[in-house]
Amino acid sequence: MFDIPSLEIPHGVDAIIAIDIVNNIFLLAQAESIVDSEPSDITFRHPIVEEEFVDLPDLVPDVDSDESEAAENDSQTDSEFGDDEQSSDDFSTIDTQVLDSPFLFVLDKQYISLYPEEDGIDWNEDVLIFPTELSDSTPKIDNVPLKAYTAYKRVAQKVHPVSGTFPEAARVHRQFPHDPLDSLPPLSCKPPDFVPTDRLTHERMESLQVNPDNFLWPEEVKLFQHILKLNEATLPFEEKDRGTLSRQYFSDYIMPTVPHTPWEYKHIPIPPGIREKVIELLKSKIEAGVYETSQSSYRGQWFCVLKKNGTLRIVHNLQPLNKVSIRDAGQLPIIDDFVESYGGRQCYTVFDLFWGFDARMVDSKSRDMTAFYTPLGLLRLTALPMGYTNSPAEFQKCMTFILADEIPDKANIFIDDLPIKGPSTQYLDDKGNPETLTENPKIRRFIWEHAQDVHRIMHRIKCAGGTFSPKKTQICRQSVLIVGQKCTPEGRLPDDDQVVKIQKWPIMKTVKEVRGFLGLCGTVRIWIKDYSKLARPLTELIRKDADFEWNERCQESFDTLKALVSSAPALRPIDYTSDNPVIMSVDTSYIAVGFILSQIDEQGRRRPARYGSIPLNERESRYSQPKLELFGLYRALRSWRIYLIGVKNLVIEMDANCIKGIINNPDIQPNHAMNRWIQGILLFDFTLKHVPATQFKGPDALSRRPLGEDEKIPSDDDAWLDDIALLITLVHPEEFPSFDFSIPTHLPYQTYVLPSSQPNLSRAEQRLVDIKNFLETLEIPETNSLQARKRFLKSTAQYFLKEHEGQQKMYKKNSNQIPTLVVMNKRKRIAILTKSHDELGHKGEQAVFELIRLRFYWPHMRTDVHHHVSSCHECQIRNTKRMEVPLTISRPTSVFQKVYIDVMYMPLSGGKHLIVAAKDDLTGITEVRAIPNVLATTLASFFEEQIYHRYGVVGQVTTDNGNEVKGAFQLLLQRLGIPQVRISAYNKHANGVVERGHYIFREALIKSCEKNSAGEAMHWETKVSLAMFADRVTVNGVTGYSPFYLLHGMHPVLPFDLFEATFLVEDFKSGLSTSDLLALRIRQLEKHEDDIERASEVLVLARLQSKEQFNKRFAHRLQKPSYPEGALVLLRNTRFETELNKFKINPLYLGPFEVVRQTRNGAYVLKELDGTEHAEHYAAFRLLSYISRSELGLYMTEEEDLNLPSEENLEESL
Repeated sequence: MFDIPSLEIPHGVDAIIAIDIVNNIFLLAQAESIVDSEPSDITFRHPIVEEEFVDLPDLVPDVDSDESEAAENDSQTDSEFGDDEQSSDDFSTIDTQVLDSPFLFVLDKQYISLYPEEDGIDWNEDVLIFPTELSDSTPKIDNVPLKAYTAYKRVAQKVHPVSGTFPEAARVHRQFPHDPLDSLPPLSCKPPDFVPTDRLTHERMESLQVNPDNFLWPEEVKLFQHILKLNEATLPFEEKDRGTLSRQYFSDYIMPTVPHTPWEYKHIPIPPGIREKVIELLKSKIEAGVYETSQSSYRGQWFCVLKKNGTLRIVHNLQPLNKVSIRDAGQLPIIDDFVESYGGRQCYTVFDLFWGFDARMVDSKSRDMTAFYTPLGLLRLTALPMGYTNSPAEFQKCMTFILADEIPDKANIFIDDLPIKGPSTQYLDDKGNPETLTENPKIRRFIWEHAQDVHRIMHRIKCAGGTFSPKKTQICRQSVLIVGQKCTPEGRLPDDDQVVKIQKWPIMKTVKEVRGFLGLCGTVRIWIKDYSKLARPLTELIRKDADFEWNERCQESFDTLKALVSSAPALRPIDYTSDNPVIMSVDTSYIAVGFILSQIDEQGRRRPARYGSIPLNERESRYSQPKLELFGLYRALRSWRIYLIGVKNLVIEMDANCIKGIINNPDIQPNHAMNRWIQGILLFDFTLKHVPATQFKGPDALSRRPLGEDEKIPSDDDAWLDDIALLITLVHPEEFPSFDFSIPTHLPYQTYVLPSSQPNLSRAEQRLVDIKNFLETLEIPETNSLQARKRFLKSTAQYFLKEHEGQQKMYKKNSNQIPTLVVMNKRKRIAILTKSHDELGHKGEQAVFELIRLRFYWPHMRTDVHHHVSSCHECQIRNTKRMEVPLTISRPTSVFQKVYIDVMYMPLSGGKHLIVAAKDDLTGITEVRAIPNVLATTLASFFEEQIYHRYGVVGQVTTDNGNEVKGAFQLLLQRLGIPQVRISAYNKHANGVVERGHYIFREALIKSCEKNSAGEAMHWETKVSLAMFADRVTVNGVTGYSPFYLLHGMHPVLPFDLFEATFLVEDFKSGLSTSDLLALRIRQLEKHEDDIERASEVLVLARLQSKEQFNKRFAHRLQKPSYPEGALVLLRNTRFETELNKFKINPLYLGPFEVVRQTRNGAYVLKELDGTEHAEHYAAFRLLSYISRSELGLYMTEEEDLNLPSEENLEESL
């Protein structure tokens, strides 16, 4: 295949191949025993001049970051190799075993191997090389494309920057010298024809390819041509026209470093064959201002590589600089999050900044650290180098600053990639035609809106001094590639090149190949349903100590993944502003948890947003099916919680029917892990929907596991009432006037049916009928098997018949106790329950059950007793149970972000008997004033004078719902633009921040006052200011700081500090200069921000701990579900609780009432059963679910027809 030229081979080297495309020179030898050689012995020699031109180990930089590779390929400038996670490429000391390959090509920075799978190193596929235009003296190569691979540097070999405090002197000053939109030229909806300019000629306009796919209408093409002409300064077609970011926007970048010794590295010789081209490239860089001459004590390494377009690229070794640089903690956007919002747009425009990092200038003080020796002398860089550890973070910050007003609604920036979003709709009419402009029907509305965004963003970049690459500009396309993902109006799709690579991947023979395939598939896994499960056979091949065996399961997994990638659906982002349901379908098998996130669009179609899966380990896969389903739901919610926050209408679909019961009844499964999962699940607000397995379209649908027939729920569990309430069935009314509620009420339901009479519980009832029929006729009912026949006959032995007043009654034997009467008639059961509970003192459930159990029997009797007692109207309105609403904590982050205001009563003194208090949520600073009345004008005057005039506008004011915080007070807050939050009546917890301090403040005030003969405090109003100051200087036990310190950034100086000469006054001496005083104050303020942040964290942590203690204390009284519209509830009679009620005879609850709706703040609007709506809103903790029972149609009318004993006889029998 090759003509091998003569070549002197170093000792121990059998063969080396080197390729110099620039001079069409090939060197060829065979490399097999190179492992025995020292790295210093491995050299290349030029075939003409016979001299060493580069050491092999220094020849190979690595490309290990997708974002860096993209930045390198897209940039028009040179590439400088650094060594951080954010950097692009860097030098790599390659182990000599790398070269143990039958044939190895070296193309500048790249190894090109004919057998890369045998190299013994990780290689990343880069480009395809087609050797062409070879001279007569060049060895001939068949026209076979060769794959180019770049070496992958492992994490342990990377050079990392230094973690340290960023120097204040190195901080970048960013500012807008003026509003760029002030100079934005107007855009006409009737664009003129394009007229070429000196810069934007006809040829250059055609090279921009404004309408390559005929998507735009002719008038729209003119519109974008006009926009490009207006902003032609952003399109440099020559290097001399490239832009740099304006120094008016950003100060020059200072490279922060730790103390170090300057480095001096021997430069790499330039191959003579490309020397002239390298010098020409250096001169062009100097002319463009990228390089300048230097007189530096630093000297770094550099060399040239060949670009894909055949030109040279200069590569700088910045590892020494990165090693002493202080890391900038800024990060690039997460690629998936960055691209997600672009899916489903009707059009896109994509710009790529010209020369990337070269547009950001470096301060002259830092440039010497980039110096390098060249044939033109010592040069240095003037702009951010490619490969410098902080370049991506700094450039990202600059571009984000420029485009802040456009992010994220209109555009976003990923280093130098600037994609602009089009509208999400074409504004179609009923006939499917897009809406057009009234002024110009030849331009569609959505195109016009996008054109305005493009025009405005180009103008912003122009004002900042930036420029775009004309070759990479894509104007108003329907389909574009954004950071490796294809975005279309239908949604996001994987990159076509990635799909082709996966589909053409050959059968794998080694673990390394499997890793490579799975790594490539991992980039598209969000499009593959049940990826973890499907890829399990392949992941098993790469496990440690596992034998590599390619079997049918592996082949099936391999083929399935390739097929699914080619048919990947378009993913659309979740619209968090829409009320349309967001559906999360979850299913779990013993292999993995599979879940799909989708949303119903305006046309009622389900649109997938992303697919996800989580593999299960061996221990988790052994869970029982209910536990497995619960764990899967927990893991799915936890995994995608970032996408679920902010969803208005979340629906969870599962095919496991038992999940709802397990979640609502955590005590049924007293397992610590499961309760912890339930606690995590209940953090989300969702509707759980059961989908039968036969209809479940979610990931990996499994067959359902129904609850066992004999499974019992503890009867003393309050939450069990909800399950019983679900069993009530509405049937036609029947009148039974003998037994009515003692208090008349009008309820919106008709007939009372016991839970035991429900169809799903009638199996035991039918069994009793069969037993009685057998005892009367000795006829055995039909059974499915002999075993069932034997069980039936055995059960009949527990019953017997006895005649009473001409009727056969059936009794059940109870071992040593008296037999119990079997009650078959359901109306009799209701009568027995009524006599046992309603007419015998309304005893509790257990007492009623024991009373009936000694005398009667029917299936599910405990269930009926529980429901009858729980649904008793009298018992419900006098219930002592109080519901507690789960606490929601405030998380203050800044001073006066939230202020609480309340009024406390005091003894009359000096014409004043009230104190109004306002307290800051974070610092605890309290402003108080003694007042004579609670008029709104009085509180308004207090707020304006002591809050607004002292501290400015606050973020939010929380008050109760009294008249004093309405009227003038409310108008004042509206005028100042301050939102006011009013708590519902009797909901003192919501204003606890200020109310908790009432007692302490009042006691301190009273104790400091003189007392009269009656022991009452005198002239307390004169002590209010002193008490307020004492409260401010007292250290808070939670934050560890006094409110005074958190507000002012310094400790208060008290009289004894001066008398005793404490250190609080040590630094403040007489005769200090103004600069010394300022220096002392600066040191105090420097600590203030950190102390505020620390106090906020401690305060939030303390509140979280209090919330946890509250939840544990009231675990069985927490108001878990919300009340749906139309639900019947009781209202706690809180007013009677707060008043003196000597005999405690008033009911604790009022009602029932019907729920109208829930307000945004969590309170409820109620109405009477006749439809009259209440004006007042009620806190959730005051409500209690009402278990209904019918006013009429409860009991029978003719006792003799049912053979029921008379009332006197029944009471005697009971």
